[in-house]
Amino acid sequence: MPIVGKGVEEIRIRTDEAYRVFYVAKFEEAVYVLHAFQNKTLKLHNSAIKK
Repeated sequence: MPIVGKGVEEIRIRTDEAYRVFYVAKFEEAVYVLHAFQNKTLKLHNSAIKK
């Protein structure tokens, strides 16, 4: 998984809709989602990173 920023990792769900999910904390019992969005291109927009 690519590292987006300090303490933030990215999960890419590879489907025709190309969803991406960023999370900041993962524990044995849960993963806390920071931000999720649909991205139809390979490029990640700066506005998505700044959130």
